Amino acid sequence: MKGFFQDGNALLWERNYEKMRIEPWGTDSLRIRASMGPRIQMDLPTGLIDLIQSDAQIEIGPEQATIRNGDITAVVLENGDMRFINSAGLRFSKKN
Repeated sequence: MKGFFQDGNALLWERNYEKMRIEPWGTDSLRIRASMGPRIQMDLPTGLIDLIQSDAQIEIGPEQATIRNGDITAVVLENGDMRFINSAGLRFSKKN
């Protein structure tokens, strides 16, 4: 598979053997997990505390997808590059 998908409250991106899952994690935050393997392992131990997940707004287009949780928005481009935007409009980027 390739492209963007929605899995419940999470945004998924896949390309070749790369996979990324972005989901709401508490208030105004996102949790991002990625893998180069066949799947993202959801059962690995983590240092994050278990939080009640809030509802995220997800929009999927042909060239980009966004997920918003409170005051934070992640924009994912089709090549996997991401940028984060807070409620003040400040942007932070991550190039793949």
